Amino acid sequence: MQYNKRHIYALLLCLMITLPLSAQIKGAGSGVFHFLNLPASSRLNALGGENVSISDDDISMAFINPALLTAHTDKVLQLNYAYYLAGTMFGSAMYGHNYRDNYFGAAVHYLDYGKMSYADENGNLLGTTFTAKDICVNLMYARQLGPLFRVGATLKPIFSVYEQYTSFAMGADIGGHFQTADSTFQMGLALRNVGWQLKSFYEEDFGQHTEMLPLNLELGLSYRLAHAPLRFSFTAHNLQRWDIAPVGEEVKWYEIKASRKTTDEVLQTYAAQLQWHWMVLNKVSAADVQKSLYLVHYQTGVTEEFDASNITIVQVSMDDIMQGQLYDGLILLKEFLPTFKYVRPEEMSIRLVSDTDVQSLRERAEEAIIQVKQLEQQIEEFKAALKNYMTANGIKKIYSDNYSVTLTAATKVQTFDSKRFKSEQPEMYTQYLKETERAAAVMIKVK
Repeated sequence: MQYNKRHIYALLLCLMITLPLSAQIKGAGSGVFHFLNLPASSRLNALGGENVSISDDDISMAFINPALLTAHTDKVLQLNYAYYLAGTMFGSAMYGHNYRDNYFGAAVHYLDYGKMSYADENGNLLGTTFTAKDICVNLMYARQLGPLFRVGATLKPIFSVYEQYTSFAMGADIGGHFQTADSTFQMGLALRNVGWQLKSFYEEDFGQHTEMLPLNLELGLSYRLAHAPLRFSFTAHNLQRWDIAPVGEEVKWYEIKASRKTTDEVLQTYAAQLQWHWMVLNKVSAADVQKSLYLVHYQTGVTEEFDASNITIVQVSMDDIMQGQLYDGLILLKEFLPTFKYVRPEEMSIRLVSDTDVQSLRERAEEAIIQVKQLEQQIEEFKAALKNYMTANGIKKIYSDNYSVTLTAATKVQTFDSKRFKSEQPEMYTQYLKETERAAAVMIKVK
């Protein structure tokens, strides 16, 4: 594969931008505006909130990696809304527009914490409320550098208002994306939340108390199986930090659930998921690191208003038997996938067709078919009225400059009964058959 100068310049630019960030990288993990890490859409949420490699017509993927703006995100509007616990609301809106090989996007996402009550130092409510909000504006740009490589950047003004305390920051995302010609393999790299807090929430004696943005360096790989409708993705995040679990420290893992079930029922329902968390903990942490896993469960439906007394925290122990079953399942999956071959169905519902171009053609075809059927019905009604009029008045022909109408009398016609001839004289029927090549065609029947 050959790379032109633009590819090299883009990679050098990413390195030059990344090198001066060592001070920010060292302080990553603490700071403000952590709402920037929330998934901006339901699909991103389903993908674990982190995916920088999948490139398709989903414009929300550009929230994570601006290089995921594509030719298919042109004139696409996407709205997302989620209602969390205790009146917390999260929403996002995004629109894309393309100009030749330049892809633009504008988006906004916000987090509204709802109404909160004032209280004194002893926890006594004062009868008044206040609000808290986070909001981020995203101005995105991506450019195609050849058929396989794309780069992008996002400028992000960030605002926070907590009661009387306000903060403002300016951040940026930088990303790149590569894919093979058939899109089987895709790779993405994104450096997110590069920037500084320009106005802090409060001041100290020596000036403003500024904090770091939640910097995140992510690398993702995506591979689509050739013979199965499956795509596997791998995303590594926080690559700027290699000391997530240093030797000698304690690692605590919290799995948070909210449901109408009791805590015991949740423990039973999600037992396999919790043991999977234990497997990951043991894999990524040093052997001498103390590890613990907790289930934080909020039982909904008990009271209309949020009640902290409905929160239960339970420590989850390791289950070696279930972890062994999960491991055996992974081995079976590893052995099964190389031998599995997906056979495409000869018939499928139009609802299963994912290609946007085909869907657009389908919609246009449906409209055209409906119009044709309506016109055919009108023509038949017109012909029936003319027939009655011409028969009643003894008229055999009506003509104009554009058309003519001729009334034909009822007659008997003779036709060859090929079906009977084939049944009674099969050998002779076969002798008179001839083969002709017919081109492939699409036949549409209206139900």
